[in-house]
Amino acid sequence: MTRLLTLGILALAVTSDPAARHAAAISGDTRWVRGTVSASSPKTLSVTAGDRCLVLKMDASTEIVGAAALPAGSARAPIPVGTLVQAHFVAPEGKLAAVVVDNTTASTSSQPSTREGTSVRGEVQRLDFGSLTLRIAGGSRDLVVDDRTTLLDRDGPVRATGVKAIAPLLASGSDVLVTWVPFLVMEGERDSSTWHRRALEIRTLKRRPESTLSRGR
Repeated sequence: MTRLLTLGILALAVTSDPAARHAAAISGDTRWVRGTVSASSPKTLSVTAGDRCLVLKMDASTEIVGAAALPAGSARAPIPVGTLVQAHFVAPEGKLAAVVVDNTTASTSSQPSTREGTSVRGEVQRLDFGSLTLRIAGGSRDLVVDDRTTLLDRDGPVRATGVKAIAPLLASGSDVLVTWVPFLVMEGERDSSTWHRRALEIRTLKRRPESTLSRGR
């Protein structure tokens, strides 16, 4: 009886811990669009991009990035209608993984989307010779970091451009959100080809400054 009572108390302590109840962040492959918020509530976000309107689901796991750019008091309230955002979501269910308030993005990309893009959120494992490996739920993802890739802080300022500048700044274990495009590489003497993911923007959501990666080439 005493043992059961003790276990019950421990279980209650775990479930009552705010950290234990906090929804886990979405890790893995996502799609994204950039558009204008046309409707907003604590549970849904409608984003209009071109001639499309996506109604996306929000919950406690949705990461709101660039909340400092929103009106005072709105960081945990519905995002105001008219706000330009970059919405990263899991297809096909439309669950929002992250919402980036657009004035935190690189200046070259602040235009509404004409089509969906591809992205991934995960934990940095390593960056070697221009190859970035992310640890995601159920596996890993490899991306190519080149001279055109940009590294951004959580709230938007560009920290570095190009793999040589990025590598010393990107900490192992960092939680990052990466937009990418597919590209085809011809390999070998038989003219075989392989699809790769080229990283466009790497946004650091959470950093571990005590651990840095080896310099890429």
